Amino acid sequence: MAAKDMNLMSSYGLILALYLISTCSIDSEATANLTSSDFSYPTFEFPKGIETLGNASFENNVLQLTVGGLPHSVGRAVRSEALKIWDRSTGLVLSFTTTFTFSVQLLDPNKYGDGLAFGFFPDKIIPNNSGGGILGLYDSDSAAKNNVVAVEFDLFKNLFDPDSNHVGLDLNNVSSVTTSELTNYGVRLKAGNLINVKIDYDGSGGRLNVYAINASLGSPGFKNLVLSSNMDISRYIQNEEVFVGFSAATGDSVEYHTIHSWTFKTWSGGSSKRLYSILGASLGALAFVFSAAIIIAALLHKKRRSKPKLRRFLPISLDQRSNPTSDLSKEILKVCDWDVCPRKFSYEELTRATKDFDPSGLLGEGGFGDVYKGTIPCGNFERSIAVKRFSQSSNQSDREYLSEVAVIGRLRHRNLVQLQGWCHEGGELLLVYDYMPNGSVDQLLYDSKSGADLDWSKRLKICRGLASALLYLHEECQQRVVHRDVKTSNVMVDSRYEARLGDFGLARFVENHNCAASLTTSVGGGTLGYIAPERSMTGKATLESDVYSYGAVLLEIATGRRPIDVNTVDPVESVLVDWVWKLVKEDRVVDAADPSLGGQYDVEEMTRVLTVGLMAFQPDPSQAHD
Repeated sequence: MAAKDMNLMSSYGLILALYLISTCSIDSEATANLTSSDFSYPTFEFPKGIETLGNASFENNVLQLTVGGLPHSVGRAVRSEALKIWDRSTGLVLSFTTTFTFSVQLLDPNKYGDGLAFGFFPDKIIPNNSGGGILGLYDSDSAAKNNVVAVEFDLFKNLFDPDSNHVGLDLNNVSSVTTSELTNYGVRLKAGNLINVKIDYDGSGGRLNVYAINASLGSPGFKNLVLSSNMDISRYIQNEEVFVGFSAATGDSVEYHTIHSWTFKTWSGGSSKRLYSILGASLGALAFVFSAAIIIAALLHKKRRSKPKLRRFLPISLDQRSNPTSDLSKEILKVCDWDVCPRKFSYEELTRATKDFDPSGLLGEGGFGDVYKGTIPCGNFERSIAVKRFSQSSNQSDREYLSEVAVIGRLRHRNLVQLQGWCHEGGELLLVYDYMPNGSVDQLLYDSKSGADLDWSKRLKICRGLASALLYLHEECQQRVVHRDVKTSNVMVDSRYEARLGDFGLARFVENHNCAASLTTSVGGGTLGYIAPERSMTGKATLESDVYSYGAVLLEIATGRRPIDVNTVDPVESVLVDWVWKLVKEDRVVDAADPSLGGQYDVEEMTRVLTVGLMAFQPDPSQAHD
């Protein structure tokens, strides 16, 4: 079998996987469960559909959020109808864009405070204790429980602010997770000028961009990017339905916060819709899809492109771990984008969080270390985390540790496990992740207690989520990533049964974003049963070999059987893909379905998942239609 044929087959496998699994399901769900919104207020002369709260009012065709001469004034204005920003059953999140023009007028140039914010609110009630620097957003006594996401424009430097002229992203806390000094962009809030703002949010990729400029210099669409951050809005807003609008507050000093115009638009769709545009929404028959796949493979084979290289990291010796100014720290600082990169924890914090790595909190064991459950303070409550403790006996620990920080620390996607922090002190290498309450897909499939509730709809949701994660890594992130270890034990499941791909210790960046499907590099790693044949023969990992591993995971989720079962006597049945191929030839592929499902599944969906899984294994593109 030629390795190039495997690469050709895998080159379009992920695209077909997303299409086939999503056809007639994701798009219809998005249409049914998420309704787009579109409105515009060039002025507020006839402000229908907006409700004002507190001190907010409409004056002279503008929206006045605070009363300028009144200390401790708080005002909020929101659309009357609630907006369903995300859907819990499908995990889909709306994308949105909004533009508005605002101004801040000081009554005394030497006295100012505090600011205003655009945001999403759980209700139409102004919280108690929310004046001054809280900007009317939260109850200061329970700030972490208000489920508010906001972009603030702040004129007063509180203890938690960088300066008195900044923009910030507030996620359930007025202490912004990301801030930017507006002075660097020529925007001065205290000057009293009209300021144009544009905020874009990509619901599929979770990226928020904020643009701002003096109205005399540019339109809201002017590319003056003042803040950019990755953020999954569904993680911070528990309510699917929210109210969108503005909030502002003053403290002892007073000022006017005025909104002069406002437009807002949402839409559903993301990765799946982009794929429809590639393959065409009219592909209704499976045979036609296979034929199209063959054509795509032929075109990819014909078009030659340069072979990119994968970024490598210098090995760091173990004796440098305890030195906070070691080369390891320098490497982390060098490879991380600190606008989005996680923070450094102290060893004392993580020891306390895990109760000195109590064995009762052990979540899992891996080749490079163990993972423990822990809790850390977060506002008025505690937050669960997962702490990965790298083995001190492994010669590769440092390399894998640095690789994992460098790769996953730059990535933000709803279907990736989120890295929250890192630590290297006292001879220890530690990484801090979001805690996944449902464990891994491997645990759900084979642990009778964990997997009791793993019905077909949840399995299909996991298949889609993993496909979306790989599409992001291979095609959509700023720099392509090959994961190299896609398997069920590395696919975590959150509380909503969303798939979260994790364990990036073997992952590598691809330097050439415009590479063809034949990218290769000499790397090792991987797990038997998930490793593509060409990788076993050549020792080279590719984006396509990730797709091969994805196919193995699909078959495993659908059948409830491991890729290789050493306890099975029949050589055909011991290799999962061989067994499913056998059932296909006997025209009874659905018999491969996991018996624990009790027949409770959609036959068409089950057939589609099994078919896509097999396509990732197909050794000969010319036989894809058989």
